[in-house]
Amino acid sequence: MKYVECNGCKQMIYLTGAQIGHVEEGDLHIDYFTCPYCGKKYVSFASDVPMRELITRRRALQEKLKVAQANKFREKTIRQYVRAVDKIKAQQEKMMPALLERANAAVAGEGADHGEEEEKEG
Repeated sequence: MKYVECNGCKQMIYLTGAQIGHVEEGDLHIDYFTCPYCGKKYVSFASDVPMRELITRRRALQEKLKVAQANKFREKTIRQYVRAVDKIKAQQEKMMPALLERANAAVAGEGADHGEEEEKEG
């Protein structure tokens, strides 16, 4: 884990399991952490069905690329894999702002009715 500075209270936060939570709202899966000093919540990861599909496709392509490089496939084949990975990455980057906006709204308004699962130390 690492330290991050809270934008709200400017305290340094050491990320621990006690401050990490997960919310599911429809197809949206959100991981977040909470500042222990002021309670501000920060989304650390968010995904919906289309994003999870892209993640799966990208991982599969990255694995193929790794095998292709290790087995010294033709340069043309390797370039095709690299282009395919880059194309998926660009799609993910394009989707991320709207996804984060939805996730931040869900975390800001989350409560017992949103399926919150807090991890506790101990």
